[in-house]
This record gives sequence, C-alpha cells and structure tokens, in this order.
Amino acid sequence: SRESANEWLIRNRPYSDCKVKFRAKNATPEEARILATDINDALFVMERTTWINDKPITMVQAIGSPGYQMSTKAA
Repeated sequence: SRESANEWLIRNRPYSDCKVKFRAKNATPEEARILATDINDALFVMERTTWINDKPITMVQAIGSPGYQMSTKAA
C-alpha cells in the first residue's frame, strides 16, 4: 500500500531488457467514449515490455487522446 507495483518490481525484479514501440491507431467506439473524442480519430499508442533475460515480466499499453505528445531529454 506504500508503493506502486512498478516500484516494487524495479526494486525486487530489475529487468535486463526493455522494448518500447510507438504507433498510431484509430479510436474504437469504446476508446472514443473513454477519451472523449470521435470514433476513428487518430490516437497515440505506446507499448512497453520488460524482460529478465528471455522471460517477459511486464507489458503495458498506454493510449493517448488526439493531440497527445511525448518528448524525451537526455540526462
């Protein structure tokens, strides 16, 4: 109850590899309803899978509403 599942995983099961994919897709009726947009509007999709050696341990798919942007900055 004090930390997220992701924080626990990083501390207890650090991953050895990470794969991230970015893509676009058209909104389904359910996605359009949830994101308050129109059916078939373009949505931003990010999928991430983490691995310990050859075994996947997490997979997440995040979908952003129209106009969502992601940027990165090198540390």
